[in-house]
Amino acid sequence: MTPPLSKPLQALLLVAMVASIILALRPELPAADAAADLLPPARPARPASATAGVTFGDGRALVAPPGLSNQGYAPPPPPPPPVTAPVVVKPTAPPLPFNYLGKMVRDGEVVVFLGQGENVEALSRGDEVNEVWRLESIGEQALQFRYLPLNETRQLATSK
Repeated sequence: MTPPLSKPLQALLLVAMVASIILALRPELPAADAAADLLPPARPARPASATAGVTFGDGRALVAPPGLSNQGYAPPPPPPPPVTAPVVVKPTAPPLPFNYLGKMVRDGEVVVFLGQGENVEALSRGDEVNEVWRLESIGEQALQFRYLPLNETRQLATSK
């Protein structure tokens, strides 16, 4: 005994039988055209000149007026990236280029000794070094210098 068929399989067989009966009762159609008759009608082929153009719903092509052509048309380039404001870094004074070596008092005026590489400079308040640094003040804990190009101050410790 064969097992019973499932419900979906039974429905499929029923649809196939009904379609076969309908096609058999229509003798005027050849068998190859019968299946094509069930499909929607094909759209008419567009002329070659209109294949790149726009068409209306009924298949008519939108044709450019004489003298105009879309042959050399290229889509516009992508927009440029957004312009961001450049980050402006404010210049600052460099680190002090010398080391504190010591100080002495001469004729009531304090003189400090600074080392810069192999050179030793003796400076009093108001003196300039390399036309870039000026000794502004001499304190017990630090010397204060002004970087002249940017008018900024830096301190150099005198005690450890």
